[in-house]
Amino acid sequence: MQLVNTMEVIVNEHFEAVARRFPNTCRCPHCRLDVLALALNSLPPRYVVSDAGEVYSRAEVLRQQYAADVTIALVQGFNKVSENPRH
Repeated sequence: MQLVNTMEVIVNEHFEAVARRFPNTCRCPHCRLDVLALALNSLPPRYVVSDAGEVYSRAEVLRQQYAADVTIALVQGFNKVSENPRH
């Protein structure tokens, strides 16, 4: 059993797809984490306590429900980081 924020899983999985829309934005580890942190701070956490298989199935349900919100949050994160990279 482990505590998992399934929203974090979903945001990480959507990162590369959204990143393709921002080819001139830095993707160094620091900038990547900044984008992820900005996105996650604007989204509600979705914690579950479960075995890995059940976590994945819950994440799958949330993935479709929150895909648009996650994309918007990542776009906003990329915009902010591209304007003010901290590396």
